[in-house]
Amino acid sequence: MYEVDTLVYSTVELGKTMDGRIENALLESFAVHVRCLNDFLWRDRRKDLPRDAFASDFCAPGTWEAVRDSLPQRALKEIRCRKRFGREVMHLTYDRIDGVGDQDSEDKEWPCGEVLIEIANALGTFADTALKDRLDDRTHAALSGLLVTREPESLALNAVTGATGVRLGQIRQVTGGTINVGDVWAGGIGS
Repeated sequence: MYEVDTLVYSTVELGKTMDGRIENALLESFAVHVRCLNDFLWRDRRKDLPRDAFASDFCAPGTWEAVRDSLPQRALKEIRCRKRFGREVMHLTYDRIDGVGDQDSEDKEWPCGEVLIEIANALGTFADTALKDRLDDRTHAALSGLLVTREPESLALNAVTGATGVRLGQIRQVTGGTINVGDVWAGGIGS
């Protein structure tokens, strides 16, 4: 739940600040927690990571694997395909987008709202798929409550990466809907 709470909090706070350093920290937090939850939900167990937790650990054998690939993940697939977690946040590389020159600003956008909905829906589906004896009631209730009935395109909160870090350059506010995780609320933020 820490990962989920922090992901929601960082996404919501991205829409509230215009201080570049705070925006960088929030977007980095967003990316770290998305990567962690992405791995939890969509990666398979590896022998070299015996202590890492995976959603499949909480489900009957083969059940989660059969469900997870049918979940909508358009925004997450684009981020994975471009290796954005590593190239733009986790590692200091020559592949970082510098924000100057001919590069299109769309290359720098992180579709935070879409990613948050994809993760929230996957976690809700996971909670409903998990075996009752492997996921405590409190966590099950919190994750089940994450299911979002709106299309990801309707939550347009984008952040833009900067030259040497992550820098927010553009925000399109959330309109309508509510996401509630623990004590963190995001909903109905006007444009």
